[in-house]
Order: sequence, then structure tokens, then C-alpha cells
Amino acid sequence: MSIKPADSKKPASLSVRSAQKINWKAIDDKVDSIVEIRQSGGGACENVADLPPDIATRVEAAFEVSKNEFAKALAQLKWQIIALNWIVIPLAGIAIAVGLILLVTSDSKWPGGLSGSSGLAVMTTAITFTWRLGKDQSLLQLIPSTYETLFRLAFTPQQYCVILQAFRRELYEMRWRLHRAQLKRRLKAKDS
Repeated sequence: MSIKPADSKKPASLSVRSAQKINWKAIDDKVDSIVEIRQSGGGACENVADLPPDIATRVEAAFEVSKNEFAKALAQLKWQIIALNWIVIPLAGIAIAVGLILLVTSDSKWPGGLSGSSGLAVMTTAITFTWRLGKDQSLLQLIPSTYETLFRLAFTPQQYCVILQAFRRELYEMRWRLHRAQLKRRLKAKDS
């Protein structure tokens, strides 16, 4: 049983802002406290006989911590998406409409051009930001539901081992962007 991300060339990663809202240490502590599971190069778990018999309940407990942390971050994302979709984007649309009206009716084209172009810039930025938040929202919803289904379908300790390794790998890929941004920030601070 080999589980790989859909696109291994570009790992699924949360935006830095969303990744900062997750308590990664709590997730790591719970996942790492289950058992030290080593994976051989072929993808099969070693020392499956050494796994505790209650591996299923331990994996479920670790997964619940992860699911709760993702749900906390997801709740904050939903409010940001609502604010962008129902406040910022309509206001930018109004600014564009006012700019067009001023361009057509006014003798001076500056107010209309300025209003329309600034509204367009805000609209483009807001849509791009909403797109990123939507991607984060889908990741925060799909990852827990995918692994919850896999955990429910697993019956043997080896299956739990493989799923846990895939889950740990997925968490690592999600944090990759956050760690890279934090490293860049530290290097900039060090250079200053």
C-alpha cells in the first residue's frame, strides 16, 4: 500500500498566513508520541511486530488533535473569505463603476481614471487573495477527511503504519512553505 500526493512535483502547501494559525508542535508531539515508526526505502514499515496492539486508538487520538488544529485555522479562514467576498470585492466593484461613470460624464478624466484603476487594482488583489484562501480552505478540509477515511479503512498494524507515515509526510509538505518564509525572515533580520 503506497500513498503519494497527487502531484509529487509541487507539494501541497498552505499559505504562510494560514500555516501560522496551526499549532504544529501539538500535532507533532501527538503523532510522534504514538510510536517511533521507521520506514524502509521500499515503502513498507519495519518492525511491524513491535507496534503496540492499541495502535488504532493511538492513531485516532493523534488524528483528532490534527483535525482540531485544522478546524481552528479553518474557522478563521472562513471569516476572512466572507469579508473579502461580501465587503471588499463589492466595494471595489462600486469604485470601478463610479470611475466609469466619472470617465463618461466628467470633463476631467483624472477622477474617473483614478477611481476606476484603483478599484481594479483592489479587485485584482482581493480576488488573488481570496483564491489563495480558498486553496488553504480546501487543503484544511480535504486532508483531514482523506486520512479519516483511510484510518477507518485500515485494519492491520502495517496499514496504520503506512497511513501514519503518509500523514506525517503530508504534514511536512504543508509546513514547508512556512519554514522557508521563516528562514528568509531570519536571514533578512540577520543581514540588517
